[in-house]
Amino acid sequence: MVKFTILPIITGLFYPSIDKGKMTNRIQVFKFIDDISAYNPQDAFVVKLPSDITSRDQLFKLIYTNLKLPGYFGFNWDALFDCLRDFHWVNEQIIVLIHEALPSLEDKILIIYLRILLDSCLDWKPGEEHSLEVVFPKTEKEKVLSLLNNKKGGAGLD
Repeated sequence: MVKFTILPIITGLFYPSIDKGKMTNRIQVFKFIDDISAYNPQDAFVVKLPSDITSRDQLFKLIYTNLKLPGYFGFNWDALFDCLRDFHWVNEQIIVLIHEALPSLEDKILIIYLRILLDSCLDWKPGEEHSLEVVFPKTEKEKVLSLLNNKKGGAGLD
């Protein structure tokens, strides 16, 4: 008799644990800038997220509005990843998401958000129609690294 283990299925993204040694190389996907207010890339669709984000719902609403996401955006993590990997509604090739600060969210929510951003950036390949650039203040680099190296992230993808 064959025994089966039934595992819960989470649609969308799977977040493997990130090896600390490898994350240092992968984190170069994000840009960390000394003077975030002076950073203004040319020939790009630039979105600046404010420093006062305090809830997941507020984050979704700001991203939806500022990135001009399609009406079918579902205001959940899977939908965010899907839209960050599409951008068919954007004319510019480069999409830049500038964070004035890391959102003031629970760590478990920040981990999910950062991993979606990281996966979205890495999923765009050279020569594709778009690319995604994510920018944070340089002062947030250690916190971002620490959160991305957290082994407990990824639960609660609703």
